[in-house]
Order: sequence, then structure tokens, then C-alpha cells
Amino acid sequence: MGYSRSPTLWEERCAKCWRCTFECPLGYALPEAFGKPVKVEVELVRAGTPLLVSVGGLDTEYAEKLSERLGAGLAVVKGLDARYTRGGPLDRSSLERAKRKLAASTRVYALSPEAAHALGLEFLPLHFPKLGLRVDYEGVVHVPCLLRSAEARIAESLRGAGARVTGVDRDSCLRVRPRERVLYLCPRARRLGLPSVYDLVTGAR
Repeated sequence: MGYSRSPTLWEERCAKCWRCTFECPLGYALPEAFGKPVKVEVELVRAGTPLLVSVGGLDTEYAEKLSERLGAGLAVVKGLDARYTRGGPLDRSSLERAKRKLAASTRVYALSPEAAHALGLEFLPLHFPKLGLRVDYEGVVHVPCLLRSAEARIAESLRGAGARVTGVDRDSCLRVRPRERVLYLCPRARRLGLPSVYDLVTGAR
């Protein structure tokens, strides 16, 4: 029958590979075919440069701590987490409004792979060294599925921030097969009790 024809099966069992690959590896139609468009909205909490972009309900606590520490601006994108949690296409008009609002700032960095991917923003860990953020870690680093094209830059930036990267995990999925003894760059890892790079740079652990 296929995941795309059963919303219940899709929500419970589908790994939602389409978030990263834009197609179902089993050949089924994308679940977006029956999902309701997700509307997003940007709330500017604090003006400043650089501007850190948080996804409401996902990484706001990390973003608030880093904003205070760096003296940076802070914007929260509401609604975006639903796109990557339950699935569904983004409402194009609200997405374009969000992008225009964020484009008013000169340096805009997304904390989560989700925000970087959906809004076309620079991923914050790529700029840790120039922001003076240190990562005291030695071991394997997981590269987010949504940002695999930036794997080399991510590893280089983490090394520049002090991390001793001994390997890169690009094949496992945080949602499907989370691994221990791996440092995740996804704020979502915290929900699973796994270490996130933001725990290190904010002192949360």
C-alpha cells in the first residue's frame, strides 16, 4: 500500500527520507501529497549582528544562551519544526516573507539543520571559530542529513574551534538509528538524551 497512502503508518513508521533526498527510496509518492502546508512566521526577539535564528520549540533555549553570550541578535521561526516533525510542505508565501525578513540582517546563522535547510541560511557551527566558540571534544561527529554537502566545511570548522574530530558519521539517522559516543550537531539530539554540540558551547552539560 505504501506509506504515502496511510497517514497513520507514515506518522509512526516512515523515516521521512524525503526531508533529505526529496524522494522515497521505496518509490512511493511523497507524503507531502496529502499534507497540509505548514505556515512559518519570524519573530524578531532581539536586534543585533550576527542574528541567530532559532526554531521555536526545538533550540530556543540554546539560542537564547548564545545570543546573550555573544551579544548577538535573536529571531525565532515559528511553525518550522512541524515541517520536519510531522511532515508536510511549507507554505510558500509565508516562507518567502520569512526569508525577506531575515535578509534584512547582514550575518544570519541558523542553529538547526532544519532552519538552515528550509530558509537557505548559514549553519552556525560553520562559524564557531570566528565567533570565538570553543568545542572541547574528541571523537566522532555526526553530520546532519540535511547538510551533507557541507561535511568538509563542518569538520574543518569544528577543528578550528578546538575539536579533535576522529571520524565523521554520515550514514546513521538521529531519528531512525541514534548512536551513542557520537557528537550531534542537531539540537534535536537533546530530546533523545544524546549530546549536542550546543551543550558544549553553552555549558548545558
